[in-house]
Amino acid sequence: MTDLQVTRTFYELAFGWEFNDYGPNYTGIKSVDGDSEVGGRRFEFTDPSGNRLGVYAAR
Repeated sequence: MTDLQVTRTFYELAFGWEFNDYGPNYTGIKSVDGDSEVGGRRFEFTDPSGNRLGVYAAR
C-alpha cells in the first residue's frame, strides 16, 4: 500500500487540490466549486473472484 497522506500532500502542494476523506485508504478530489468532486460519484469493490473494480458515474 502507498502512503495516502504523502500522496495527498504532494498534490496539495503541486496543484492546490483539496480532498474529501472516506476512510484511511480512500480520498476524493474536491472540485473547484467545493460542492462536488472531480470525476463524479464512484466506488470500488472486489468481486467474488478477487477482481478489483471501480464504478465511475459521470455527471
